[in-house]
This record gives sequence, structure tokens and C-alpha cells, in this order.
Amino acid sequence: MKKRIKRLFNIINKDIDAILVKNSSRTHVDLSFYYITGLKGVFEQGAAIAFPNGDVHIIASQLEACNIRKKDVNVHVFKSKKELNDITKNVLKSSKKVGINSEDLLHKDYLEIKKILPKARLIDVSKGLLEARMKKDEKEIKEIKKACRIASKVADELPDILHENITELDMVGRIEHLMRLKGAEDRAFETIVAFGKNSALPHHVSGKTKLKKGNFALFDFGAMVNRYLSDITRTFVYGKASKLQKEMYETVKKAQEIGFDTLKEGSTFKEVHLAVKSYIDKTKFKGKFIHGTGHTLGLAVHDGGRLNEGYKEILEENMVLTVEPGVYLPKIGGVRIEDDVLVKKGKIEILTNAKRELIEI
Repeated sequence: MKKRIKRLFNIINKDIDAILVKNSSRTHVDLSFYYITGLKGVFEQGAAIAFPNGDVHIIASQLEACNIRKKDVNVHVFKSKKELNDITKNVLKSSKKVGINSEDLLHKDYLEIKKILPKARLIDVSKGLLEARMKKDEKEIKEIKKACRIASKVADELPDILHENITELDMVGRIEHLMRLKGAEDRAFETIVAFGKNSALPHHVSGKTKLKKGNFALFDFGAMVNRYLSDITRTFVYGKASKLQKEMYETVKKAQEIGFDTLKEGSTFKEVHLAVKSYIDKTKFKGKFIHGTGHTLGLAVHDGGRLNEGYKEILEENMVLTVEPGVYLPKIGGVRIEDDVLVKKGKIEILTNAKRELIEI
């Protein structure tokens, strides 16, 4: 962890004495807390403080401190809000410039920090935190690979459990149960199952729609392993695929292969997206690819960067990204194929290995 913290301070490249990451309620825990500490619990109301020499202090409640098994961190236990504030103040007593993550800091917590550290200058380091999180270390890559293996195995099993009249929500439950059985601690995000014309909605909210012959069946889901995530999408045809459905699928599959070929160290995020988009726009499905080509992946499902026209950042070794082109026809349905990719020296490694060819069920 010391190496990770030192790298973080180098990336931030500001004259700061410490970084303070503050959690709030159970539903608002800063994911950078887990990046700094390497922990995986909830740590409601807790905080993490990192110093340039790599030292990390964790301030945790009695309920959560008992779950900390790490020996390379300093643990402080609080029993009340006053104790939490007093410990924070004491650990940072010599810090004149303190980095904060404004992207995930609630306003009430910001005011609290200003109150307990009246003489400290608070500096926003959120951009640097996200930049650091985009490049994964060996431990992070190991966890993501586990999550990808789980999602891939589940994706390959889906054709065997689909049947006519099953609902989208039924399949959501089965997918999430299967991921748990295979070792996931949780789902990575809200699972999307979309049948028929619903598959033309990239962020469809799964409901009671039943699967019928001739439908597209789209599944977008991921597993969480030790807080790290995977993200995979597969689209099937229930029954015999029509000529149009086959054309849609082959267009998306080819577009993804172009994305794989373009996604390499030294390319920009924008270049990958434009290569994929320009291919689709040369087909009969021009204008039917309506989102970015992908995003970085890690502790968050959208972990700092996106493959779209607005990102000119350069791809670097050890970044993990999704490649997920799609074609969407509102009255017919949509096709999306999504895989997780690790950028390596001179090549890529595709981490999700579920079958990619068109499957008719």
C-alpha cells in the first residue's frame, strides 16, 4: 500500500501535507477510501488519512474497526462524533495543506472538516485521485480478473436457463444468484435484462416483460470481488434470428473488434471511440450507436475515464476499460457486446472470455 500512496502523491503533484478521505452514511462511502486503505467493509462515517511517506491512518467506529486485519495501517477507533473529530484533528495537527476529494465529499462533511481544521488549507485532489485509480496495480488487476471470470461463466450459462415467458426480473434474480454461487460478494451495478424492443434502451430498467420468440435478449451485468468490478454484456436471439438481427449483430461484433485493435498504449480515448463509431456509421446503421464506446473500470463501474469524443487522455499500461459498441433500433431492439480489457505493454488482454458469436436459442 505504501507504494500506491506514494504514487498517488506523485500524480497529484501538489505541495500538500496529507490527503483526507471522509465517508458519510452507508449509502455515501467514498470509493477512494478503499483505494487508499485496501479495505472492503462499509466504514460508515469513517475516514482515511494518507501521508506522502506512504503512511495511512484509518479512523473507524467500534463496529467496523474489528474487521481491520491489515498490519500496514494505523487504526484509530471512535465511539462518538466528537471522538471522530478529535482523532482527525490530532492526526492532522501538523498538516497545513490537506487534500480532499470534492467529487465525493458531502457539503456537511466539508463544513465539518473546515471547523475542526480551521488553520488548514483544503485543496481539491479529486482529479488526481481518479487519475491514480485509472492505472491499476497488480493486486487490483488480480481482483478484477476474478470478477471477470465470474461474469464470463455466468454469461455462458445464460442460454441454458432462458425459456419462453420468463420475465426480465426473473432473469435478473437468476444472474445475481449465479454470480454469488461462483464467488461474487455482490453485483457490480444494477443488472440490466432487456427483452424485445426494450433492448434498444441502453439503460433499460428491468421489469415484467416476458421473453417471446424472435426477441433479442440483452444482458448487462457484472460481479464484485473484494470491491473490484467486472462489466459484461451479451445479446442473444430467442428463436431463429432474422436477416436484420444478424446484420445488427455482425456489425456490432465487427465494431468491437475494431475497438480491440485500436485500444492500445499510446492511443487516446477519443481515437478508440471514433474508430468504432466511424465504422458503424458507414453501415446501414448510421446514427444508431448512441453512447460512448466504453469506460474505465475498477472500484467504480465508471472509474474515471470514458471512451468518447470528449476524452483526449492517452491510454496507458495497466488501465482496464470496457469496449461496448451497440446498435439500437427503437421498434425492433438493440445489440450490445461488452468486454473488459487490460492495456498491456504493446498489446491488450481481454479479461472477459464468454462466447461472442451470435447465439440463437
